[in-house]
Order: sequence, then structure tokens, then C-alpha cells
Amino acid sequence: MVAPHPRIVDLLVATLGPLQLAVRSHQGPMERVIDAIEDLVHWVRSQPGTAEEVRYFQIFHNDPRMTPPDDYRTDICAAFAGEIAPNAYGVTGMTLPAMACVRCRCRGPHEALPPILREALPAWFAANGERRRPPLGIWEYVVSLPPPSLRCDETPAMDPADFVTDCYTPLATDET
Repeated sequence: MVAPHPRIVDLLVATLGPLQLAVRSHQGPMERVIDAIEDLVHWVRSQPGTAEEVRYFQIFHNDPRMTPPDDYRTDICAAFAGEIAPNAYGVTGMTLPAMACVRCRCRGPHEALPPILREALPAWFAANGERRRPPLGIWEYVVSLPPPSLRCDETPAMDPADFVTDCYTPLATDET
């Protein structure tokens, strides 16, 4: 096993899903993902009985470093078990099937994660004889803050160094 990077808290095989998700898809420049985040959060807040502790995810379909800006795709998601009616926010429903993943629990600001993952994951895959499969990755924002435009007076102050993100990379199986 490869020694964990100082910002990686844990690196292990875990099962993710199945999960019912509310999804706001984004295709286009990475700088515009904030629009999808805001739409999803507004939609979640508009749902009656939505719990305070909503699990938020991001599904990465391609790498923005290697993808033309107009072709970049990601889904912003919230765990949500109810029916999703057509809505002005563009939120739809999907089921994320159960899948084996390597889960890398990271502590620190979100923008610092890609270089850490690019360093740790290839070494882990090589050392463990595993292969990856699509999607590129799924992040669960375990401890984080909403974007500045969605914060309110009750939003706690938090140092981004204390953010916790579970970064899942799906493992290939004989069927995939």
C-alpha cells in the first residue's frame, strides 16, 4: 500500500450507493458550475421537509484539464428519495447504482484536491492491481460550506483547511 499523502486522511476500498439523487447537470466552462450548484441548493431548500443534513455530491464525467471548455460535464447532486417534478431549476432524478470504489478521504480546500488525487490514485491502482471505470470520479462534500452567494447569517465560519471530502473513484469489475 502506498503511504498516504499528508492531506489524505484515509484511502480504502468502499461501496458507494445505491443512492437516489436529485441532479442538476452542467455542461460548459468549469467557471459556470456555480450556476448548477446554486440551482440545486435553491431546489433542495424549496422541498418541504428537507432535512438540514443533506448529502451533496459531484459526479465528474471528464477532466477539465483535457476537455474543451464547452464539452466539460459534471453533475451536482443531493441525496433525495422523493419524486422530482419538472421544475424551473433544471433538477432531475437519477439512481446511482451500488459500485465498488477506492475512497480517498481528503482534508483541505476543494481546489487543492485534484493534484493530490493525481499523485495518490495512480500509485494506489498500480500497487493494488485494480483498474478504474467511468465516471471519472464522485466527490461527497462531507464537511464544507455553501458557495458565498448562498450563505446566510447562520452559516458558521470555517477554514477551508478543515473541509472533508470523500473522493470516490469507481473500480472496474469483470462486467465493466
